[in-house]
Amino acid sequence: MSRHNRIRRIVLFIVAVLLLAPSVGCIGLIANLIHAANGNLMPASYNGFIGKRVAVVCVSNADSFGPTSASFQIAKRVSDLLKAHVEKIDVVDQQEVSDWIDRHDWDYANFVEVGRGVDADVVLAVVLENFRLYDGKTLYKGRADVEIVAYDLTQKGAVVFESTPPQIQFPANVGLPVSESSENDFRRRFLAILSGRIARNFYEYDSKEDYAYDATIVTQ
Repeated sequence: MSRHNRIRRIVLFIVAVLLLAPSVGCIGLIANLIHAANGNLMPASYNGFIGKRVAVVCVSNADSFGPTSASFQIAKRVSDLLKAHVEKIDVVDQQEVSDWIDRHDWDYANFVEVGRGVDADVVLAVVLENFRLYDGKTLYKGRADVEIVAYDLTQKGAVVFESTPPQIQFPANVGLPVSESSENDFRRRFLAILSGRIARNFYEYDSKEDYAYDATIVTQ
């Protein structure tokens, strides 16, 4: 959620309370509602994407770069999340990134080269490894290791952000029986989880999101 939208929610909460509950205990109630409006927001790990033209590139050791690959879909989802949550960002269309890669003999290592090719200020590089969907033959359990690096081309390609989080797993605890979901559906949901974990390094997010995802699995 952008800072503007969060402030707007807080203001609306306060106005509602002032209109509907003008009592002595109103101040305490307002304080509680402000906390509820804020949620359990975690700050961005890096907020340098504001006002920048950003290209997202994801590569994987499991498949080649293409519209049906996990790497392409993660890059597309991360791009969409950044556009939705980072103010004044200009995200390079993922098809433009893909077209540049197709036209050039790229070695899948020099991310700055891609950024220069699509006229980006910053390249967000995601390296996806050990991507899998199953825990044995009877359970779905998504697992993936990711390395996240941002290169600022306005600073001669300097690394301005770097993270190698612990292995991302979904569900976090018990796997999902394969009888309860198709592989395509589970894969889509796991890719959404992965993309969210990557993108939220660059904007505020509610820490309760992770619990909500696992709760969804349990209640299905």
